[in-house]
Amino acid sequence: MSVCLLIILVIDDQLSYDNFHQNRKRIYRVLTNNELSSELVTRFASTALPVGEVLKENNDLVEAAAVFNSRLGGDWKANDKVIPVQAYFANADFFKVFDFEVTGQKRDDLLKQPKTVVLTEETAKKFFGTEDPVGKTIEIDTLGGFTIVGLIPESKNKSHLQFEALASIESAPSDWFDNWTQVWASYAYLLLKENVRPEQFEYVFASLNEDHYSNDPDHDYTFSLQALTDICQGPVLGNEPGFFLPNIFIYVMAGLALLVIISAAFNYTNLSLAKSLTRTGEIGVRKVVGAQRSHIFVQFLVESVIISLISLFLAYLILQFLTPAFTRMKFMTLLEIRPAENTRVYLYFLFFALLTGFIAGFLPATYVSSFNPVNIFKASGRLKIFSRITLRKVLLISQFFISMILIVTIILLVRQMNYYLNQDYGFQKENILSLARQDIEKEVLVAELLKMPEIKEIAWGSHIPAMGNRWTLDFWKEKRDDRITTAYFSVDHKYIDVLELNLIAGRNFPENLSDGLSDYMILNEKAVSEFHLGSPNEAIGTTLFGDDSLVFEVIGVISNYHYVSLFERIGPMALINNNQTQRYAHMVMTSDDIVGSIGKIEKMWKKLDPYHEIRMEFLDEEIRNYYGFFTDILFMVGFTALLAIMVACMGLLGMALYTIETRLKDFGIRKVLGADGRSLFFSAGRSFLYLIIIATLIAIPVAYFGNRLWLQNLPYRVQFGLLDILFGTLITFVLAFLVIAPQTIRASRVEPTRLLRYE
Repeated sequence: MSVCLLIILVIDDQLSYDNFHQNRKRIYRVLTNNELSSELVTRFASTALPVGEVLKENNDLVEAAAVFNSRLGGDWKANDKVIPVQAYFANADFFKVFDFEVTGQKRDDLLKQPKTVVLTEETAKKFFGTEDPVGKTIEIDTLGGFTIVGLIPESKNKSHLQFEALASIESAPSDWFDNWTQVWASYAYLLLKENVRPEQFEYVFASLNEDHYSNDPDHDYTFSLQALTDICQGPVLGNEPGFFLPNIFIYVMAGLALLVIISAAFNYTNLSLAKSLTRTGEIGVRKVVGAQRSHIFVQFLVESVIISLISLFLAYLILQFLTPAFTRMKFMTLLEIRPAENTRVYLYFLFFALLTGFIAGFLPATYVSSFNPVNIFKASGRLKIFSRITLRKVLLISQFFISMILIVTIILLVRQMNYYLNQDYGFQKENILSLARQDIEKEVLVAELLKMPEIKEIAWGSHIPAMGNRWTLDFWKEKRDDRITTAYFSVDHKYIDVLELNLIAGRNFPENLSDGLSDYMILNEKAVSEFHLGSPNEAIGTTLFGDDSLVFEVIGVISNYHYVSLFERIGPMALINNNQTQRYAHMVMTSDDIVGSIGKIEKMWKKLDPYHEIRMEFLDEEIRNYYGFFTDILFMVGFTALLAIMVACMGLLGMALYTIETRLKDFGIRKVLGADGRSLFFSAGRSFLYLIIIATLIAIPVAYFGNRLWLQNLPYRVQFGLLDILFGTLITFVLAFLVIAPQTIRASRVEPTRLLRYE
């Protein structure tokens, strides 16, 4: 139950997003669909900057349109402090659409004037401490001074929009407002007028597409609306402005909790039915003296609910230890999930406990209350509820069925995790320290780094390989209609040697290229194949064309390597050389004293840039951390499986105790008639073995096809087959044997004289 309480906390946390906006049911976000894209993600939360204003000005369906752009960041300066700030350009309608609490100027006047900015209270404290910042000036990167006109106080309200400051969009470059092809950094949220339906925008969006993209062969964007209340519980989209838990993950967590609580409820039902056979006398006497069936039913149901409420109290105590461990998991930290307890959550807990008690106690109460007192006394206090396949056996089979599926899933998750961590990525990742240069000039940073003897070589690149990030551009050989979307990294002439990429044809980049974008390109084998360039040697010297009038000569071909994560297949990829876009220094470390070397680099960094925290990590560790969420999933499934197995074993133990207790005299008679201990051992355990075999036969196909469903969505995966199933089955049988064996041994060692002396 403690696990279920934790899941309730997390789900409540996710469902609380954006609930503080009074008009949330009338707020909709404009989505963009890229009809020409061959990429996996073609639906984006972002849109073109002019969309919001056009919809507001030319349409009587919209009351207000909050338009903001994420291309405002960099370093902000005030009070002799320089701090990087994550901010948006936003229009004045932002505070008409959204109900963020704000102090300072009148709400309707905020962000109307150029060079004005609103800070969050947390950001203001970084610059001004406890001083009132309203009316003061803050320098924003290269844009100059902005006047602080408002302050957003700290709040427990959760929003999917995450920012540290909002600056007037009137200060943004003027050419942005007519750009209909830049759909990656701007957002539009509409406050619809009363009684306006989203379907009424279909004609409006079709008109926008016709006006701005019908004559543009390179772009074809269509638009749609998404309700604010559906954002955090909706599908995963590209360019989301903040982090939140995808709805599929909530379903998975709820499913795991459901498996545990159903297994526990089955166990309670199982044990209650077994226990009821020893209470037949009590039930018979109560019925004889006038108790109705409803009285017996309520008695047993109330007992179940009381046990469930006691369990709730104990589960809540466990929850206090479980929650901190859960929130420290990587994906919980990244998503800023902070499960909070409140009156609403306590009511959820209480309702959940009452429902669990009712479900667990309903079947025992129904069957026990149906006993006929005449039959009870005729049976001399013993009554068989079912014959042949009893409900208790069905429940026990169900428990081991669930446990076996979870065990097989854990085995597969462990193997897939090890596969990701130990896969040959096609490049050298050990002993390479990756350092983000941030605002330090490359030449200055290189000069300081090479003074350290621990650093053998330095290569530069635009991205960390195998981490999922890359740039893309459309390239073509002859006709633009035959263009292929190609991933690319910007690297220097040392990149191939330092990462030990396999150059199979042609040559590397020249050493002394001029500053800026060069005319050379190195392709991977997949790109050579996609562009139909023949063999790697035949591809050398080919000219490829790209958007923005780019022309490249292919000078080399490298073997395919995992430049993106293993969640994507290797596609066409190019290395280009542009000194201005190379952001990461990949350093080959040769020191035995890694801690000391890291300390020297950190000391050097503070001297060069006292304002920014250093961002560096070893490449192999960075890749390992990237797949850290897989470890989180493994932990959750493993913990759930452990609970399910424990409950199943407890159910088996209860059933074994009861069954063997009721058959002890039978075993005594058999022993008197000459049965040995071995035959009694197998006789006592045979019925339980049959139940486990039945559970196994049912679980094998479900575990196989169920795990293949998620496994087949991974382009690079382990082989899953009979050995995994057999290993999971073996574990289940071993656990069952450890539970049953002591009881069957006890039955085989029965002393007939002690059991039969009164017969």
